[in-house]
Order: sequence, then C-alpha cells, then structure tokens
Amino acid sequence: MTTVPSTDPSSLFELAEGMHAVDAVTAAICHLNLFEWLASRSAGVRELAEALELNPKAAAVTVELLAALGLVAVESKDR
Repeated sequence: MTTVPSTDPSSLFELAEGMHAVDAVTAAICHLNLFEWLASRSAGVRELAEALELNPKAAAVTVELLAALGLVAVESKDR
C-alpha cells in the first residue's frame, strides 16, 4: 500500500528550481560574461548562442530565465 504524503511537496520543487536559477545566473555572470557581452550589443538568442558557443536550446532557456528575473529585456520576436 502506498502512503500519500500529508503535505504538498510543491515548496520542495520550487526550492530546487530556485537553486537551478542561481546556478544559471552564476554561470551567465562568471563563466560566460553574458552581461558584459550584451552591454556592447543587441542580439537575438541565435546570435548569442553562436557567439558564446552555447547549445541554442540552453541559450534560449537561459535568456528566458534571465528575462523572467528581470535581468535582461527580450523582444517578443527573439523568444
């Protein structure tokens, strides 16, 4: 017989997602110098991925995360 948890585990999932967000922002700042790169140009996700040698899907997810956090502005055509 399976026991049903007495509490909602959503907060644990949100905590885990938050940790991944911190890792992504840290990588953008420390490893990719993403904000420095963006400060000197306006670029779409494809151009960003090519210039920083990133997987296009990973670049898109990172940009969406940074946009959701209010750290970058994204035009709708770039999404």
